[in-house]
Amino acid sequence: MPNKSIGQFIAALRKANGLTQKELAEKLNVSDKAISRWERDECAPDITLIPVIAEIFSVTCDELLCGEKKSADNIVSQNDSESLSPKAEKQQRRILNSTLSELKNRSYVILAVSFVGLIAAAICNLGFNRAYIGFFVAVIFFAVSVVCQLIFANKAFFSVSDVNIGEAEIGEFKLSATKITCRMISSILALTAFCFPLIILIDDPYMGLTARSWVLYGILCLVPVLLICLILCNVIFMNSAKKSKLMLSYKRNKQRFVLKAVTIASLAVVMLITFCVYNVITDGSNPAALVDGTKLDKDSFVALMEKEVHTEDNSGMDYVAVDSEEFEDEEINEEDLYEYIVDNDGNVVCKFINRNDSVTMYEYEFDSAGELIVRVITINEWEQGKDVLEVIQVAFAIAYTAEAVGAFIFYLVRRKKLK
Repeated sequence: MPNKSIGQFIAALRKANGLTQKELAEKLNVSDKAISRWERDECAPDITLIPVIAEIFSVTCDELLCGEKKSADNIVSQNDSESLSPKAEKQQRRILNSTLSELKNRSYVILAVSFVGLIAAAICNLGFNRAYIGFFVAVIFFAVSVVCQLIFANKAFFSVSDVNIGEAEIGEFKLSATKITCRMISSILALTAFCFPLIILIDDPYMGLTARSWVLYGILCLVPVLLICLILCNVIFMNSAKKSKLMLSYKRNKQRFVLKAVTIASLAVVMLITFCVYNVITDGSNPAALVDGTKLDKDSFVALMEKEVHTEDNSGMDYVAVDSEEFEDEEINEEDLYEYIVDNDGNVVCKFINRNDSVTMYEYEFDSAGELIVRVITINEWEQGKDVLEVIQVAFAIAYTAEAVGAFIFYLVRRKKLK
């Protein structure tokens, strides 16, 4: 190679290695404009960067300063002839720390974007009663966040691929970068699970979900997904530490994995028991199960249902009452207006026309003598049941939170003892 300046030599080496000015700048933690000025011989690299540049391009410092490669007989591998100077090691450590810090900052931005998706879902659901649209808008944000996180993590690993500062330090960097990536993706998956009630609990895409129900059932969906992610992350951490031969980190992560598994299993059992108790008490969030209602015999029930009562609907439910005046100008078969109650053998034991708006629902059974007993729930009783259900939901939400906090405190105390 003919004698060249340092800048021309760097440009030739960069092109021979298929690197752009920006990619080389990232490896050296400088701007691409600085690389451009070097290659135009407007200025020279800092003396502390010379060993790093030589390491990246597998040339010696003398060759870099001379601007040409020596003959094959005179080339001695830098790895064999000399070790990195303290300044060069410090510079490479700075590259590792800078790359890790950059990954952290980008991860925080990605997490913020995910929360923007959650806010968008809340606006669609609570503001416009479009739960389905809210869910899919949020999923778009979450998917973009996961893809960006993986791209940034891959870029961080690639940026330090040529750094030769020591296997242990490179291993620690890779383990830290893996932890950041896994935790960010786990957080995004947890937010996705939190949005599941928007499509699970809604039968009509043009209906929204109340904030209280969303939070309650969102937590129920979030917790198992988050716990599964925690377990998978620990498995990944252990494998990463083992591959990097960081046995101390491997042992520490293994101990924490066992502790987390025990804590998570205990918390899952306690929460499952709590959830079962909630369903038993509320009969699956049924307001009618929380009020006594009114029990009537057959004749009293028919008289109540055929009594024309019109009430203002404040419950948010649609009630349809039959008003005979609506059919004055139409020929309607009265038999079509009847509702029927049948016994186990399919025999009709009661028929009536529902003209009473105040009745929300009714349940029936037969006593030991075979007589029909009907339990009637009025609108007022239904609203009372809803009020009681809301109080119970808040109480159980507090219970779930207390259980999670208790498990977290238990984990922290036990983890401190492991150290």
